[in-house]
Amino acid sequence: MFNKTNFRVTVPNIRDQIPTSENGAAMAKGEYEATKTLRNVVPDNVPKPVAHGTLASNSSKAFFLAEYHDMSDDLPDTGELVFVIAKIHAITSPTGNSDSILRRFREILRLIIRVMRHMLSTEREIQGPDEEMDELAEKLLTKVMPRLIRTMETGENKIKPVLLHAHLWHGNVGIETKTGARMLYDSASFYGHNEYDFGMWRRPRYRFDRTHMRKYHEISAPVEDEDDRNALYALRNDLLTSITCPANKKMRQLATEEMRRLVVKSPDGYEGYE
Repeated sequence: MFNKTNFRVTVPNIRDQIPTSENGAAMAKGEYEATKTLRNVVPDNVPKPVAHGTLASNSSKAFFLAEYHDMSDDLPDTGELVFVIAKIHAITSPTGNSDSILRRFREILRLIIRVMRHMLSTEREIQGPDEEMDELAEKLLTKVMPRLIRTMETGENKIKPVLLHAHLWHGNVGIETKTGARMLYDSASFYGHNEYDFGMWRRPRYRFDRTHMRKYHEISAPVEDEDDRNALYALRNDLLTSITCPANKKMRQLATEEMRRLVVKSPDGYEGYE
């Protein structure tokens, strides 16, 4: 049992291994709250969050602690994993009436566009300018994203923001060795579009794939343009990989090819859809 008197950090020189960040405390608190929220929904599938804060010796270094589980890195059964994810996605935003839910969803969609703009700008700073990619980026933001995102609130489409894990790839899922429970961790939860959770499942470098997506769609049927939105959500992770692994030039090439395909498919944006 954890308490202030018996807890000890056993990793040697752990203070030197924790990166310093101006946003560290907020990030640690965010993961703590995300983990707590997910655990309230699927208590058998998420480690219990223990604490978060900053080091007494250096307030610029933050930490997040959760209970320990011995886990294997085997992939959970597809159906069982999808069932856990579906339970999480069944939790809708706590925002009041339907009008405020729609307003919240629109705010989230605008946030997705801002995040994509930031990712594109940062990737350009890291990898350098590229004339074609710069042109594609502008069309992606002004044409493709409004076309794929605004249509989800058009006509009879009534999509509510739901609870997401938001960092869902095979590296953040394990099987508890004692109980066999499917464990999800390292979340970045927010209320958003359920399809957002599957962006990392599109690429063959991840062990989750379209088999898992098809199983999920047996529970939650896909809606119009699902595959293109999946490509859009996957693009964010491709750009992130290009940013964090600057020596990997294949990720920029992959991102450019996907952007080119989406721009060609939706050249007239949302106005063309209308």
